[in-house]
Amino acid sequence: MVSEKAEGEREHGIPRVVEDLLAGGIVLPEQKSSVGLWTPEKELAAAVLTDALVEIRDYCGDPRHKNHVAEDLEWVFSDDSRWLFSFLGVCAIFDLDPQYVRGAVWRWLKDALRAEDPNAKIDFYGTPLQ
Repeated sequence: MVSEKAEGEREHGIPRVVEDLLAGGIVLPEQKSSVGLWTPEKELAAAVLTDALVEIRDYCGDPRHKNHVAEDLEWVFSDDSRWLFSFLGVCAIFDLDPQYVRGAVWRWLKDALRAEDPNAKIDFYGTPLQ
């Protein structure tokens, strides 16, 4: 869910990329940035967000990526907004609703757990129940 303010960036920037990513699409290198339209800080924020989301979506069930995915999940679900590149800070830069993005991440986690065990019961935090 992208606000009206960010609508103009959809052709060349992160809102379009994030929408495609959250819808299950792939992110092409040329979609990751809009050179010349953003400040270096905004370019970095776009890279931080897309890299974290791609890592979570594509590798959340892969034991080889467990540590990176865990770090990305901690970042996405953190409410700490004291630094510019916090998840909430990056969402604010692009006028994205953090709960919308978190909801998509939550669905990816549930899907990954169910792929491992179709009968798994999943609690609110995405962990299998005993």
